Amino acid sequence: MGNAIISRRSAGAQITENNGKIWTRSNSALTGGHIDFATYGNGRWVSGIYDGLFYSDDNGKTWTASDTTESCNSAIYANGVWIAYSDYAADLYYSTNGKNWTKIILTSEKSQTSFVIYTNGLWLAGGYYGLYYSTDGLNWTQSNLTNNVNFATSANNLWVAGGYDGTYYSSDGKSWDQGNFSGSSCDMAKYADGVWVLSGLSSGTGIYYSTNGINWTQSNLTTGGFKTITHEDGIWLAGGYNSNGLYYSEDGMTWTQSNLTSGNFYAITKANNLWVTGNYSQGNTATGLYYSTNGKIWTKTNVTSGSFEHIKNADGMWLAGSGASDISYSGVYFSKDGKTWVQSISSDSETPKFKNYCIRFLENANGTWLIGTYSNTGSNPTGLFYSSRYMKL
Repeated sequence: MGNAIISRRSAGAQITENNGKIWTRSNSALTGGHIDFATYGNGRWVSGIYDGLFYSDDNGKTWTASDTTESCNSAIYANGVWIAYSDYAADLYYSTNGKNWTKIILTSEKSQTSFVIYTNGLWLAGGYYGLYYSTDGLNWTQSNLTNNVNFATSANNLWVAGGYDGTYYSSDGKSWDQGNFSGSSCDMAKYADGVWVLSGLSSGTGIYYSTNGINWTQSNLTTGGFKTITHEDGIWLAGGYNSNGLYYSEDGMTWTQSNLTSGNFYAITKANNLWVTGNYSQGNTATGLYYSTNGKIWTKTNVTSGSFEHIKNADGMWLAGSGASDISYSGVYFSKDGKTWVQSISSDSETPKFKNYCIRFLENANGTWLIGTYSNTGSNPTGLFYSSRYMKL
């Protein structure tokens, strides 16, 4: 069926599948600064800008200011609780409804929160200040890990964390020991098929692996920084951060370069037996979107330019968002099959194809797509746009 429009009649009105093809700007409450996130939970969307946190109960069409004017650029919803935070402060914001927020000061030192996660019944917040944990999201305790932490994750009854000073492991997420890691800083780790795989953004990191999450061995990739490590259906993929291309592995230990030998690949997504990725590098010969059936050999799509950091598949549709520091490559694209793509349009007459916009995120929930934008031109104000799965003609 390709990218054909599907229409139907419902209650006397003709309904057409939209699903990321046409976008409408939300109300003016969300303008100014970067709109870096939108998170859905318990029937409500939460987003934020420099002027505070906002919420929407109509799938992103209209937004109302919450009771906090604090700046946040990320939030997660889990276990009936919202936690919002900023990557340039140590404060957290707690809410049970997304409207009323309680400020939590983890440390009085000027610091940075790198991540907040919820897994195995435990909240973790990490950053320059080390690692804090909480069972309810409101009351937090500092762990014995006080060094910088860039990530934490759990799998196979083990917690693993890492940062500028190496790796750490824990059986409960509260008490931590140093791992045996000889590399430089690390920024991510993933567990699958009995193996932990770890890497970082530094060009000297390469890729490490471990069978127990404690003792780490360097793979045959001894150099290069990586932004993304993912695993699906028995294949590992690692997306380069230093224009070093895309690599694959069948065991997480021995890695081979794919036919994408240069460029940065931040977003790698698999759905419906197809991998899709996009190059984040601008001015590189590998720009555009690519697809693969095996993760090893990649084919360029009809989108041959663009700087892609966001690729998702939901509600039967692929979406990809382009735009970075050079927003001349900006745009949103949709595809039914991941191979042939069409550029979306905006209802804004001044920006019909998101020209001069950087796409900050792509999210999908409750039958609606949301994107946040940033523009460095005064005529194109920052905005949040929505696209419903179906729309009336």
